[in-house]
Amino acid sequence: MAIDRETAISRLKGFLTGEVTKEEIYHWALGKAMSNDFEELSRTDPLLHEALEAMMDVNHEDAQFIPSREDLEYYQRCLAGAEEFVTRRTQVQKQQNIFPKHKFLSDLDLVFRVYVLVFAVCIIIVHLIGVLLPSFLQARIPPSRLEIFSDSLPHFIYAIILLVPVRILVRDNFFFVFLFVMGFGAYYYFYISLNLIAKLSVHFLVVLVILPYGALPAALAVYLLFKERIKLNLIAEAEKADTE
Repeated sequence: MAIDRETAISRLKGFLTGEVTKEEIYHWALGKAMSNDFEELSRTDPLLHEALEAMMDVNHEDAQFIPSREDLEYYQRCLAGAEEFVTRRTQVQKQQNIFPKHKFLSDLDLVFRVYVLVFAVCIIIVHLIGVLLPSFLQARIPPSRLEIFSDSLPHFIYAIILLVPVRILVRDNFFFVFLFVMGFGAYYYFYISLNLIAKLSVHFLVVLVILPYGALPAALAVYLLFKERIKLNLIAEAEKADTE
């Protein structure tokens, strides 16, 4: 039986909605891969060929080879004609050309991201304690919980944005909204850090102790946002150049 895109789309849709198990889609794709048409398919329809390979990989023993939900949704859109298909090999070549592999820099960015996430969680915890226990952080008569929550709300929103994956924040024009929020957050934490140093009348070297708890992770959040946006733009320009 010939391998057709419509059936592949139906199987992908069923798997993504939970109607088809990974074992079922694996065995279906494996059966197609064992047919005489499969090898020829790599030449006549590389999209369908790669989509079938991805469907087989959903049951792969090695987790690093299991395609993500985003990958499967991408194949589904391409098979339906809703998005232009770029082969896996071409994608890898583009990434290697645009971003040469530097393990140290990649590991450093991961450390920065974890640092920012811990910072965001700490913001939420501190302000949550202030809302639930108004007298905990107040030396004078504490205000009402409603007043504290109103003052803490911008901090909650800022922290939640920091927790969102950066690749989501850089999409479309929402990037500029998140850039403003993160930029203002970095300014705010730098301001209160330096203001604290001035009020305490301590040596300026104390900045090395205070900044890592606020200003530094806030600034790193802006850096990671910019880097991801630049990466996205470079990939888009490379794909556009290929189509011209």
